[in-house]
Amino acid sequence: MKKNLTKAIVVFLLTFYVGNSFAQTPWKCDGRAIGTYNPGSNTFTDDTKLYSAVFDALGNVTYLDKPATTGIGLNALGFRKQDGFVYGIRYTNYDGNLNHLCRIDSTGIIDDLGSVSGLITNVQYFAGSFDLNGDLYATSGSGSSPYQLYKINVATKVATDLGTMPYRIIDMAFDPITNDLYATSSNLTNNGGELLKIDLSTNPATVTSVGSFSVFMFGLFFADGNQLYGFGRSAEDNTTSYYKLNKTNGSVTSAGDGPMATNADACSCPYRLSHSLLGKATCINVGEDAVFKVAITNITSAPQNTKFDLTLDKRFKFTESASQIQTNIQAAFPGSSAVVTISNANGGTNNVISISTITVPVTTSVPSTVSLAIKAGVLGFTPGEQIIFQSTISVPGDPLNLGTDVSDDPLTAQLDDATTLTICLPDEGPLPVSITDFKGQLNQGTANLSWKTNNELNTRKFEIERSFDGTSFAQLNVVAAKGSNASSAYQFSDAGIPANAVVYYRLKIIDNDGSFKYTSIVVLKTDDIAKEAAIYPSPFNDRIAVTTNVETKGKVIVAITDAAGRKMTERSTTVEPGSNTVTLDGLGKLQEGFYFIQIYNNGKLISTKKTMKLQ
Repeated sequence: MKKNLTKAIVVFLLTFYVGNSFAQTPWKCDGRAIGTYNPGSNTFTDDTKLYSAVFDALGNVTYLDKPATTGIGLNALGFRKQDGFVYGIRYTNYDGNLNHLCRIDSTGIIDDLGSVSGLITNVQYFAGSFDLNGDLYATSGSGSSPYQLYKINVATKVATDLGTMPYRIIDMAFDPITNDLYATSSNLTNNGGELLKIDLSTNPATVTSVGSFSVFMFGLFFADGNQLYGFGRSAEDNTTSYYKLNKTNGSVTSAGDGPMATNADACSCPYRLSHSLLGKATCINVGEDAVFKVAITNITSAPQNTKFDLTLDKRFKFTESASQIQTNIQAAFPGSSAVVTISNANGGTNNVISISTITVPVTTSVPSTVSLAIKAGVLGFTPGEQIIFQSTISVPGDPLNLGTDVSDDPLTAQLDDATTLTICLPDEGPLPVSITDFKGQLNQGTANLSWKTNNELNTRKFEIERSFDGTSFAQLNVVAAKGSNASSAYQFSDAGIPANAVVYYRLKIIDNDGSFKYTSIVVLKTDDIAKEAAIYPSPFNDRIAVTTNVETKGKVIVAITDAAGRKMTERSTTVEPGSNTVTLDGLGKLQEGFYFIQIYNNGKLISTKKTMKLQ
């Protein structure tokens, strides 16, 4: 089922105006993050560079650079919920004058509000965030210590000194529910940093380290409730990415690649309605009953009457009656009238639900949750098929300028990606021989396959099979087994691969008693279409093949990490120019759930793919 729902993280072209002689338009509080990055000069007249980022239902992120804002350098951004504007502090001109407070509206107009009294002059201010009362907190970040923390009243433009910080703060963000202040610090010796928690009840404020990470985190912001995100540069390969941060231990998980940047800043408006759609973490069998758990977070100032909509793939249906669902919602969200309508769409039956007037209370800790019972059909599925689902919520009439929220899959790090259900694979069973390395490389129309074995005393032969659609395979050649109990190596070349082709190979390993099993599939693409990495099968069981295209001979590392960012295993190999496939075996020990395949070429992360492990 194709989904066209997207969530845009948009940074608008900023135009600089002096004075407060014009009307500005507030931002729509629809979950977008607002940010800037620059080449690193950090000057009063910097040409601040801007970007837009679009996250789609599949968790992919696309970035588009915008024209630079000329003649202005800006940092310490924060979103103020009281008026719907973004504020920031302009870089110093090193002329002894005070730094200026600026206000940015949704059309990109910047209003210079004038100097802020009480700030140290001739230093830069990198970190900024608004608390729930509408005061801007900022820290001096350039030069040597001491680094000062300030609270700025935006109406009077007066800063109150809250004391010296023991860390160089790069950015900070207030939790929109608890009002706790989190910050990132820099470690210039290893390009990493720490997640900090700042207690403002003391003066100077008390700073506690939550945990460290190998990322120089430029920007920090909250999205989708009180989930903390950051934007930073990896210490491993200098690539810039979005990260999901754990507020308890400081661990980070990649949430999508970002534009290259030397310095950057980010903020967001989390004071809104958002929701997640939790599906089954493991695979689902045909004909199986399952549930979606819908959690709705309300960080506005009052309960909101919301509308919920979800259309299932036509092979699924809702199994409870409208009246039963209404009863469930009224129990989870007291005071809701919850008018439920179930209908048909796209050839399905009872696969569309619309619920109006769900009264969502203000979230003070854990969001309110309700379950929706669904059932998979018995026909039309392919083992291993991944099917996506995404719901929406909105407030009719949009009186708070919140827009429509698309659901987020809470099992992944990506923002607002669709929830995935995976059809279970049949049990593949063990191979009759140990295949330690099955890979392929495509060069100038010829596919070069190779594999290595251990302990093939009972193996009779290998049948090489090929497919051009990944489903229908035909025997291509037969290679006799060497029958050794030691390591053996094999090679085979398949010439004449047409242009604009994707070709799939697998080995049928036949034992002396006639029993057989298949290897994982090697996927090769001709140069004109091999633009990005591919993994097969997805989901996987004991083995997975990763295909990537490289321009020069070099070292490729394929690593598997779990949803928390922990590395489970990796494989390193030397590849030739063109399309190459690397196979990882022995993955049966991994637990069921979602994993990320990270591909490094000569030390640089070139692709990250999401997949699922099945038992």
